[in-house]
Amino acid sequence: MNRNDENPVFERVVEEYNKNAPEGLEAKFGKKTWYREIHLNERGIKSEVHYEFCDNRDDRNVSADIHLQHPDVAYLADTLHTFDGKKLPETGGIMKISDAHRRKYGVLSVEFPYDEPAENIANAMHELIKITLGTIEEKYKEGTPETV
Repeated sequence: MNRNDENPVFERVVEEYNKNAPEGLEAKFGKKTWYREIHLNERGIKSEVHYEFCDNRDDRNVSADIHLQHPDVAYLADTLHTFDGKKLPETGGIMKISDAHRRKYGVLSVEFPYDEPAENIANAMHELIKITLGTIEEKYKEGTPETV
């Protein structure tokens, strides 16, 4: 499978997540076949901070992530580090800081092999959002000028 081909494993994960995604938190943004972003714009957070499913084909896994993609939100990296090494209670995934995305200013990732049930990976994203979003929102608003 080349990088631009759709991966049915990855597509099933995204479909499973979107079945129960809260309104406004659907995984629908992405121009390539290997990622789908969940934007937080409706919550007052710019898209430089978003959740993302990644199809990590070289490693044969799918990850549920939080990405920081701009220097203006790099201050949130310290917040991501507070979750590093913690286990998602229902799906068993381990949150870890990822160095795989060198152009990002911080990535917290939970990885699952391709043979993990799609529903479990989708549920991991639901858990990741449930556990981290409140803290991310609070710290984002503390560190963001009113003009943003």
